Amino acid sequence: FSAIVLLLVLFILAARRLLVPSGQCEVTINNRLRRTAAVGQRLLEVLASAGVHLPSACGGAGTCGLCKARVLEGGGAPGPQELAIARNALEFIPDGATLETGLGALPDAVLQLLGDRKDLRIHSGSVGDGVAALMQKGVVAGVQGGTLMGTRRLFDFAHENPKLRLRSIEYTHNARVLGGIERFVAINSAIEVDTTGQVNAEVAKGSYLGAVGGALDFVRAANQSPGGVSLMLLPAARIVETLQGPVATPRSEAGVIVTERGAADLRGCTLRERLERMRAIASGTP
Repeated sequence: FSAIVLLLVLFILAARRLLVPSGQCEVTINNRLRRTAAVGQRLLEVLASAGVHLPSACGGAGTCGLCKARVLEGGGAPGPQELAIARNALEFIPDGATLETGLGALPDAVLQLLGDRKDLRIHSGSVGDGVAALMQKGVVAGVQGGTLMGTRRLFDFAHENPKLRLRSIEYTHNARVLGGIERFVAINSAIEVDTTGQVNAEVAKGSYLGAVGGALDFVRAANQSPGGVSLMLLPAARIVETLQGPVATPRSEAGVIVTERGAADLRGCTLRERLERMRAIASGTP
């Protein structure tokens, strides 16, 4: 019997050596940086060693080959237009609020302007550099987030920080969890919004920039939260009569739409009232 077990073990080891890849491989990042990695090493570890920090749906296993990104416009620090939009959103964010912040320069611009607020909290799918800055100032008391998306400063600040907890989407996007949050303010940006309040957050100029994502979970929670509100931020020029892409957030969930020209509170409005309010904050209107 022992001989049979020994033969089986030797057979498994030989098969593993033949079938399981081993050795070294080269990873090329953005056609510029090259890193040597052990076969089987997680992709996120290799990227992090090159100073590239990002989340991955596959956990860094690199099995799908779909992790690609294109920056069509914008990027960097918020500019004058983004800051003007952010200022028009501030009146809807009270002390003691719990914030969700989507991706992009506009939610980041809002965070930059919240230095005078007190006792804020963060419950969000993603956590960026702006959150770390507010925590260091004592503005944000605690964070429940799904993933970190920022610079080395953010990752260093989050390391072993008991006030910043990363949770699975089963928690961060859970309707029951979100339903227990008062003064919940969802801050998101859009590619375009039509005059009824429908939001396109996926397609720009015929190119997909993102999928459905979890923004709608937070929008709905903010609309139902006592003292809460959903804020959708975008430049005035992107308010349109007809969307060019799919509807990511239906008009039934429309909250407050914010541009550099002002804010349109669509809650409880008829379609005619929405049209008037949206045109008032769109470009090309008196």
